[in-house]
Amino acid sequence: MKPTVEFLYDFVSTPTYLAWRRIGEIAAACGAEVTMTPIFCAGLFKAIGNPGPLAVPAKRAWFARDLRLWARKFGIALADNPHLPIRTLPLMRGVLLAEERGEAERYIRAVFEAINVAGLNMSDPQVVAAAMRAAEFDWDAYLDGIEREDIKARLAASTQRAIERGAFGVPTFFVGEEMFFGQDRLEFVREALRAT
Repeated sequence: MKPTVEFLYDFVSTPTYLAWRRIGEIAAACGAEVTMTPIFCAGLFKAIGNPGPLAVPAKRAWFARDLRLWARKFGIALADNPHLPIRTLPLMRGVLLAEERGEAERYIRAVFEAINVAGLNMSDPQVVAAAMRAAEFDWDAYLDGIEREDIKARLAASTQRAIERGAFGVPTFFVGEEMFFGQDRLEFVREALRAT
């Protein structure tokens, strides 16, 4: 049985994008599989009283530079998106629709790249619709689906499970019950996968 790393993510997070760009290669090198678990980070923050990494202005400026350094180190395309933070609740619900439709991998790529490579304002429903239609998604079907009560409940439940497991932000990784937080902890994820 292959070892597995569970990747808790929300499109709101630039570090999560950087981690997403690297996790597949790391898992493959370890003979492991990646399980993608969507959560709603703003809901998690509210539940645990976390103000988020950008609440301190000086840290916000440092954080942006730090992310550019990491992107450059690994050759990852990264735009300076002036629209951050993105309102991701409908986008995260959309992931669950994409899973049902067999489009999850393509959907995740399209949203991450719209925000972090194209620098689009994916908080704007018209921008989202244009971007997702350009990526050949049936966005009208998604708009209907993200209003389904079962979809809303599934994302809420996934977020609650993350809280119960001790998550406090994204990206969060679990190898078995061992938790790792942050795109800069991927080497420890690699070590844990090799040890399983």
